[in-house]
Amino acid sequence: MAVTMTETHYQIVKGLSLDAGSYWTATQKYATSANASSTALEITNAPTTGKVVVIDDLLISTDTDMTATIRTTTAQTTIAKIYITAKLPVQITFRNGLRSPDVNNKVEILTSASGNIAVTTSYHSE
Repeated sequence: MAVTMTETHYQIVKGLSLDAGSYWTATQKYATSANASSTALEITNAPTTGKVVVIDDLLISTDTDMTATIRTTTAQTTIAKIYITAKLPVQITFRNGLRSPDVNNKVEILTSASGNIAVTTSYHSE
């Protein structure tokens, strides 16, 4: 049984509630580094002018045990810290988004050790 609804992002189909997807334009960036401990690895592009980056998903893989500090590029405000085990990929979905507090800043990762790191970031501007 389908119910027609107006001015909503939801449809009820056969008793299930399905959303119509995100209301923002999602962007993905893939970035790698052999040593993000001396030079931070940018994992997003700049947000839309006057906005902040909100990270929705992260996929991180390393070949070395390390700590990854997620921070903004210019202000270098730490947003999160992740302890990563070598050769054990980490996939994180932020239910409410990981919001950068700094307007017009990209987001980067600075690691505690030298080693290969690969990051795929899904994010949007708000």
